Amino acid sequence: MGDIEDIISKVREKPELKGIAKEVVKRAIIESSKGIDISNLGKNDEKIIVKLARELLRNKTGQYRTGKPVETDSMRHYSIRQREKFYPLLNSILDSLKVKSILDLGCGINPVFISKPGMKYYAYEIREDDLEIVMKHFKENSIDGTTKIYDLMSDSYDFPETDICMLMNVLDGIDKKGHRNAHNILSRVKSRIIFVSFPIVKLSGKKMNRPRREWFIKILDSLHLKYYTLNTETESWYFISREEPLLQLISKMQL
Repeated sequence: MGDIEDIISKVREKPELKGIAKEVVKRAIIESSKGIDISNLGKNDEKIIVKLARELLRNKTGQYRTGKPVETDSMRHYSIRQREKFYPLLNSILDSLKVKSILDLGCGINPVFISKPGMKYYAYEIREDDLEIVMKHFKENSIDGTTKIYDLMSDSYDFPETDICMLMNVLDGIDKKGHRNAHNILSRVKSRIIFVSFPIVKLSGKKMNRPRREWFIKILDSLHLKYYTLNTETESWYFISREEPLLQLISKMQL
């Protein structure tokens, strides 16, 4: 059968996975093959690995895609469409906190709605197509922004120091078993405040039966991180910090 490049191409044939960086797809294939020699795969084994790799990648990002290119209709991205009404409030919080730098992990195209001149923005994402849109926005609006292909399951935690770190609708899908990756990321982020959100509605639009993530609360408690919570129509938000005055400031805002 074909080599790793052929398998990568087959995994990316699905429209919702086409924009994911090749190195991320390659890691998903290697993880899905469980040590099997990929260069000597039989036809059936290759189909199984392609299927498993696609499932793994969808857990990371693909489940929020509808297949249409985001550059022609950005609101087709599910999490962006969900958060549309919340962006003004989020930006008012950032303004009140006088935020000058943001690390956005699993950013999607959120920076297009959040970043602005005078702000340093680090946009980390596994999708090359999203990062192209973000970089274009940075350049057209004279924003000091950096984009980077980054996989939240990569065991790499060399994060810049920033005022805010954002993890919006990404932590649910980065651990197949347990929550090691989520714990490691939260313990290694160097930002003064961490904004985390989780969806509380399903892709169908129905409310989740158990929207509260008890496992996440346990991680915050184990890391001695204080937090303030806020629920919107579609998301549950956690504003996290070790600096109590910052959380008190957020809690007093007109949210």
